[in-house]
Amino acid sequence: MAGITKITAYIIATRGDDVKISAAFHKPTGKWVGWITLGPEDRYRPLLDSGPYYNSEEETLAAMKQCVADIRKLLQKKSALRNQQDKTYFVMFFSETDKRSFEEKGGL
Repeated sequence: MAGITKITAYIIATRGDDVKISAAFHKPTGKWVGWITLGPEDRYRPLLDSGPYYNSEEETLAAMKQCVADIRKLLQKKSALRNQQDKTYFVMFFSETDKRSFEEKGGL
């Protein structure tokens, strides 16, 4: 996986059980490809793929599960408490400049 956008990471981190993983055999390379997609409600919209890299379906699925877990863990660490009174949480993964701009506009 070469990279991931901030919005894709946010979607993976916040969509819960709607995030699905899958694997398929890529005949030309003889390797397995993993996908992270949204569920049937979103017509299995693709979010991320691994490319033909893995040697087995089990290895591919385990790697995709770990990828989802790592993204969620990373964004959870970067979570901040927006308002102590109403306990509204939001994920903050913007740069400091974007963060100031975001907060000045009222946040979520």
